[in-house]
Amino acid sequence: MIRYIILLSLISIHFCVLAQKEPNWINSTWRETQYPNHTFLSGFAQDVKDKDESLAESLQRIKNMAVGDLARSVISSVKTVSQNYAQSTSFGDNEEIKNTFETHTQSESDAEINNIKVETYHNTNNDFIYAFAYVNRYEVIGYYKANINMNIQQIEGIIKTANELIASAEKTKAQEELQKTVPLFAKNEYAQGLLNAVDKDIDDAGLQMNKSIELRNTVIQKLSELEQGIYVFFDCNALLFGDRDNTLENKTKAILSDNGCSFTSDKTLADWVVTIKASARKNKLYLDVYSSYVDAEIKLTKVFNQKTEYENKISKKGNSMVNYHGAAVDAYEEIASTLVKDLLTRIKN
Repeated sequence: MIRYIILLSLISIHFCVLAQKEPNWINSTWRETQYPNHTFLSGFAQDVKDKDESLAESLQRIKNMAVGDLARSVISSVKTVSQNYAQSTSFGDNEEIKNTFETHTQSESDAEINNIKVETYHNTNNDFIYAFAYVNRYEVIGYYKANINMNIQQIEGIIKTANELIASAEKTKAQEELQKTVPLFAKNEYAQGLLNAVDKDIDDAGLQMNKSIELRNTVIQKLSELEQGIYVFFDCNALLFGDRDNTLENKTKAILSDNGCSFTSDKTLADWVVTIKASARKNKLYLDVYSSYVDAEIKLTKVFNQKTEYENKISKKGNSMVNYHGAAVDAYEEIASTLVKDLLTRIKN
């Protein structure tokens, strides 16, 4: 019986020793031999478990430290690629577009390298936690090369769609379409930085830097052009008791301008043509208040296909304490407010 108890005790001790056995990767020489630098990126971290942390929290913290140690070897290369983009990209004076690209680039630079594996070990005797992060260089190279190629294909497809929208005078939709390329460029910039660090022999055929820069400048140029607004040509013949009056045209243009529209005197350069025929007529004087009506016929034509997108007749009554002329001007201003809502619904769609 005593021998049996001793045997059980020895077995228990044996398994406890096995449970406490440190993994080989804690030894730096073993890591360098089994995970050589020419094949793997790796990172190592160790720290004592914080008394204010749960074991899970401590494990996660030290895993993050190991991943950060691995990433440090490529961060400088990612920054170098970003600097090359900055030197090769022309934003002109457009700070808004520049900030949009830089914000996405900064956000992407915080991303983790794909396919990293992390092993951890907790020594219960001294409460030390160890973490070993590693990733195969060739897996990284294959993954990010494929991603760069896929992103470039997406960008080219988006540019093609945007060009079709521009040609059909859908400038707002074209602008929204081109904005979809910004995060894709940021992903490529990050991937190219990683590849530059992981594969010292990689050439431009693998990085596709020149292609990316060319596409990026194309998108920036198109966005800058689109920010000039939708171009509208006005053909307005508004009469105030026989005399030409600019109240309707000026007020309509002012509101459209506040909503991103620009104006041209060359119809061939316009995206839209607004045609207005309007005239005023006296109504009556009642209790010292003059009233006049303005009747207007409006047509909105898309230049691309010469299609009439909107056509309407509007009549409004205006009032004035001075004369019929003032009442008609008031009516013209009322028509402008109503008209602009209808125009913007079509132009900005």
